[in-house]
Amino acid sequence: MKTKNVQTVLKIHEYERFKEVLKQEKMPLKEGVKEAILTWTRHKAGFNEKDPLFATKNLFSGKRDLAGGHDEIYKGGK
Repeated sequence: MKTKNVQTVLKIHEYERFKEVLKQEKMPLKEGVKEAILTWTRHKAGFNEKDPLFATKNLFSGKRDLAGGHDEIYKGGK
C-alpha cells in the first residue's frame, strides 16, 4: 500500500492543546494526527449512499405487512 507524508504548521496554543489531548488519550502524535485527519475527512465527505451500512433493501421480511396493523399489535389485538 502506498503512503504519503503530510505536514502542517500550527500556532503554539493549537499545538499545546493538541498535545494535552494526546496525553489524556495516551496517544502518540503521529496516531493522533492520523485520527484527526480521518475523522475530519469522514465528517466532510457526508452521507455515502453506497455505504453498505445504509443498504436496508430487503433487510426485513415477514409473513405479512405489519405497517397497517400496528394499532392492533400495540393495543393487544382485536
